[in-house]
Amino acid sequence: MIYAAVLAFAALFAWFCLRFAWWAKDLSYEYPRVLMYHMIREHLPKRASKFNRLRVIPAAFEKQLAWLKQNGFTSYTLSELASLGSKPAKAVCITFDDGYYDNYKYAFPILKKYQVPATIFITSGGVDTGKEFWWDRLETVLFENKNLRESIELDILNQRHIFDVSDDKKRLHSFYTLHHMLFSLHPNERDMMLDRWYESYGLKVNPNNRTMTSSELIELYQSQLVTLGAHTIHHPALKQISREEQIQEIQSSKLFLENL
Repeated sequence: MIYAAVLAFAALFAWFCLRFAWWAKDLSYEYPRVLMYHMIREHLPKRASKFNRLRVIPAAFEKQLAWLKQNGFTSYTLSELASLGSKPAKAVCITFDDGYYDNYKYAFPILKKYQVPATIFITSGGVDTGKEFWWDRLETVLFENKNLRESIELDILNQRHIFDVSDDKKRLHSFYTLHHMLFSLHPNERDMMLDRWYESYGLKVNPNNRTMTSSELIELYQSQLVTLGAHTIHHPALKQISREEQIQEIQSSKLFLENL
């Protein structure tokens, strides 16, 4: 009994050390910080979302910017910081990946309020389409789907896979397995599979998951507070596509933004 308790305590202590890294040496403020965000919006119910860790609620985001200001940090865009010869102490860059609409709706007004510059990396293929990112669509299929039964099927390379979604635990396991499988697919093949699920289950696009529009991106850029960066066209796993496709994804995304 005592032995089991000691093992349990040791495991808990090891988890605590890895989770909070209290033993790690503090990094000097001479080194710039880069704070990477994705979505600025309210969290979804826990059982209805597996991406809440990528969602920062607007009130929390504002508190973070206020803290940076109050504690003497100076904010730069990534291009501004890179252009400096010597990096000043307490330099920080605010960045956002993907280009979600909520960056414009919620983050931008807070950035303006505190006059904090930021860099937003845009997945250009979704601009002006109203479409969702594939991982958000998968989340909708598994966690916001009233027509989902006890299993879901997926055909890949002429092989049928059946996933048990009969309870929350099994649904979560199936989500992570499906996410891994879809991540490795070519974007066109992945989109076709998700399209079939949306059609068969009668699912609707969630407008909150869309990418920003051209007019919204132009407004951000004209504010002189936000720098736009390329983040590919379709957000593929680059290692899963050919070199020619990699070049196309990267270059075309950059050209799209330059021609806005």
